[in-house]
Amino acid sequence: MARDVYRLTLRQPIRNHLGLAEQLGRAGLSVPANIVEGYCFPFPRLPTRVGARVPR
Repeated sequence: MARDVYRLTLRQPIRNHLGLAEQLGRAGLSVPANIVEGYCFPFPRLPTRVGARVPR
């Protein structure tokens, strides 16, 4: 997925909008990074409410 998003940002119409291309690139890299981070978490997360802080 990250590779596909990167290729998309190289297309000329999107490349002309530098901010959009950068944002898409960051979003494309964020997804696999979040998956890895969740997979490496040593124990199941506790259910939390929106805005609640859980120490790691």
